[in-house]
Amino acid sequence: MHQEIYFSSESNLRDIILEHIELAVDSIHIAVAWFTEPKIFKSLMEKLAQGVNVEVIVTNHQFNRDSRNDFEALNRGGGFFATCGNDDSLMHNKFCIIDHNYVLNGSFNYTKKANSSNQENLNVVSGDPIYASRFHQEFQKLKELSGFQKIFEEELTLSECVKTLTAIRTFIQIGEVKYIFSLANKIKEEDRVKHIYDLIMLKEYEKALEMINVFLREYSQVITIGAFERDYLKTQIRLISAEILLLESEKVELENKVEEFNHRYTIELFPLIIKILALKKKINEKLKKYQVHSTEFEEAELQYDKAVAELDEELENIIPELTVNEADELKRLHREAAKYCHPDSSERKIENVDAASKIFSELTEAYHRKDLERVRYICFKLRQGESLDELDSISELEVLSAKLQTLKSKLDVLLREIYKIKSSQEYRIIVSDDLETYFAERKQELIDNYKELVSKYAKNEGK
Repeated sequence: MHQEIYFSSESNLRDIILEHIELAVDSIHIAVAWFTEPKIFKSLMEKLAQGVNVEVIVTNHQFNRDSRNDFEALNRGGGFFATCGNDDSLMHNKFCIIDHNYVLNGSFNYTKKANSSNQENLNVVSGDPIYASRFHQEFQKLKELSGFQKIFEEELTLSECVKTLTAIRTFIQIGEVKYIFSLANKIKEEDRVKHIYDLIMLKEYEKALEMINVFLREYSQVITIGAFERDYLKTQIRLISAEILLLESEKVELENKVEEFNHRYTIELFPLIIKILALKKKINEKLKKYQVHSTEFEEAELQYDKAVAELDEELENIIPELTVNEADELKRLHREAAKYCHPDSSERKIENVDAASKIFSELTEAYHRKDLERVRYICFKLRQGESLDELDSISELEVLSAKLQTLKSKLDVLLREIYKIKSSQEYRIIVSDDLETYFAERKQELIDNYKELVSKYAKNEGK
C-alpha cells in the first residue's frame, strides 16, 4: 500500500484529483456531498467518452441542483448519476475510487470554495484492494439508497469464469495480487467458484491458486485465454506506469525542495562559516608558534578552502524566483512532459528508449533549475509528436509478464528513493521547522561562536 496526505495549505487538491482521474482506464466511482466544480466534471465526461465507466452520487441538496454541471449527461452517455439523502440526513461522504486501485478521500468537497478558500485535506491510498473494496461496497449501498434497482446479471458463463480465473491466476503467480480485486468481484456471485472468491478476500492466495488450478484443469478446454490474459497484463502495465510517473514527479519535487534548502544554507550561512574558519586558521598559526597542536584548528585550514569553493560554486548557481502562478505552471508542464518522454510511460511519444531517457533527464534538470522557458519548450516539442503505444507490438505473455516485473522493480526502487529523501536531515528540517526561524537561529549560533573564539583566542580580531 502507498499513501499520500495532502493539505490545501500546501497543495492544489483539485489538481491532484484531476491528475488521478486522468489515470483511469477502467472505472471511476465518486460519492461526494457537494459537486459544483466544473473542471472535475468536464474531466469525468472526457473519461466517459473514452470508455471508462463513470458513476457519481451526490447529496440531494439545492447546491447540487443549482450547479451548472449537467449531471444527467452522465446517464445519457452510459455512465451513472444519482442523488442520495436529504436536508435532514445528508449523504456527507467525500471519496473517489479509481480502477479499484486508487482511493481519494478526506474533507474536500468538489466545489470552487473548497479549492480556493477552505482548509481541506485529501488522503490518497493506492495498491490496497481490501481498502478499495470497503469504499466500493459503501458506494454500492449508496447506489441502492439512491433508488437504483440493482439488476442481477445472469450467472457467468463457464467460459467467462475460465477467463476471469485465468487472469487472477496470472497476477497471483507474478506477485501482483493488488490488481485482482476488480476481477474477483466478477465471480463473487458465481456458486461454482464462490469458495475461490472467499479465499482471495481472506488473502489465502496460495490456496486460491490451488483451487483455481483445479477448476481450470477441469474446464480448460472451453476457451482460449491468451488474448484475455494479455489484455489484462497490458492494462496493469499501464496502471503501474502511471503510478511510476506520479512517483517520479513526487521525487523530482522533493529533490527540488532539498536542493533549494541546501542552496539557501550555503548562500546565507557559509559566509559566517568561512569567517569562523578563517579565524581558526589564524589561531592555529599562532598556536604552532608555541608548539601547540589542536585537531580542531588544524582541520579548519582544510575546511576553509573547501567551504570557499562551495560558496563560489553556489553563488554561480542562481535559482530564479518564480511567482505562484509560474511555479504552478512549471509543475504542471513538467508532469505533462514527463508523460511524453519518461521511458516507462505508456503515453511516451519518443520511440527510442535511450532518446526518451535523455530528454527526460534534460526535462528534470530544467525543472531543478526552475527554467520555466526550457520546460515550456520541451513540453511544446513533445506535444507535436504522434502518440506511440509500445504495448501494441507485444503479443507474447512471457514478454508482458517480464515487462510487468521490471516495472514492479522500478516502482520498489522509486519508493525506496523517495523514502530516503524524506528520511534525510534536510527534508526533516524543511517539513518540521519554520525555515525563517531555523536560519535566524543558525546565524545567531555562528555569530555567537565567532564572538566566543575572539574572546578566548584573539581579542584583537574583534577590534
